[in-house]
Amino acid sequence: MAQSETLLELLGDRYARRILESVRAEPMTAQRVADAASIAEPTAYRRLDRLERAGLVASELSIDADGNHYKQYRAVLERVLIAFGDDGPTVSVRTSRRRGDERRNPAPTDETPG
Repeated sequence: MAQSETLLELLGDRYARRILESVRAEPMTAQRVADAASIAEPTAYRRLDRLERAGLVASELSIDADGNHYKQYRAVLERVLIAFGDDGPTVSVRTSRRRGDERRNPAPTDETPG
């Protein structure tokens, strides 16, 4: 599946949209995302993985005082532009990045129709 189609499918998913809304204001663990988005934890983990691979969400590994490791997720999606042309839709995504994010999550680039 072309990247444009993958992004459109992902953004069309109601659970993915709930997650993006939840992690827009502040970073959250997957468990908190599931609670905030009112979805099951396995669903939250699957969508977070897809959103992270698409470059719409970034994660950071944190360690608490007891030495437990966990990921915190935050939205990096700022804008989505969908253009319809003779060759089909083209999706352009603009994300916000903090220093160091590009090593973990390369930002998607503007895409030509696939």
